[in-house]
Amino acid sequence: MAFWLAAAYKAKGRGEGRSFRRSRSYKSGVRNLIKRLAVWAFYAVGALAIAYLALYAYAMFSGHPIVPGDPIRIFRSPDAPSYS
Repeated sequence: MAFWLAAAYKAKGRGEGRSFRRSRSYKSGVRNLIKRLAVWAFYAVGALAIAYLALYAYAMFSGHPIVPGDPIRIFRSPDAPSYS
């Protein structure tokens, strides 16, 4: 489609279509920048995931073992109504 736009722009007698070339190179530059940012964001998310897994492994292997303590006691008021 870009070829047809360039051909139509040249056909109207407006010179060589330089402004179209500038806009196309500008768009490709922005597109490349967005691709680079997406790749770096992907790397950052991967690095965070690996760091999280490393911290989790450290906590599991070097932490205190999980030992059940006293059971949870829920106290009710003695004069509360019984719903059962």
